[in-house]
Amino acid sequence: DLNENWANQSQDWRCPACGRQKQQIVRVTRQDVLFAKLELHHDHIHEYISNKLKSHFGNDWPRKIPKGTYDLEHLGSLLIERFEKTIICADCNSADAEAKKRIPGIHSSFSFRVEEIRQFIRAKPNTSHEISTDKAIAIWQDQAQDFQLRLNLAEQLFGHIIRGEVSRTPNIYLERDPTA
Repeated sequence: DLNENWANQSQDWRCPACGRQKQQIVRVTRQDVLFAKLELHHDHIHEYISNKLKSHFGNDWPRKIPKGTYDLEHLGSLLIERFEKTIICADCNSADAEAKKRIPGIHSSFSFRVEEIRQFIRAKPNTSHEISTDKAIAIWQDQAQDFQLRLNLAEQLFGHIIRGEVSRTPNIYLERDPTA
């Protein structure tokens, strides 16, 4: 059970969160299956605005939002992220999800940064991580105000989009041959 991310990384690759090399990540499961996976870890707040637009306009929201506002969603989603996408081991990615399940009141769109995951896991070779719930809670409490500011900004952007404000006119001249 391995994935493309695993295959695309060199043999000396190290997980930026737990620091393990590939040979320390791979393991045999209880079902005697070789488990070797790396995941693209991303900030779930990135989808916050598009999920709200989907709820408001339906699944085909990109065609239904006011003209010229798609860039506001796209760039706004990048603006509110706490971190860029990065490849981490499946155990670290699972630890992020498990830690969030253990924290009462955590926002569903919150994701831990790589350096934050490193603080609340205990990594051992060839096994899943142990999680310190207390450390994860402390990180969430430390980051909650910053996260709320990002949600507030996302809500403002969402409001601008649905009202058709702050629209951007595309450059129609680039689409034409200037010599024609």
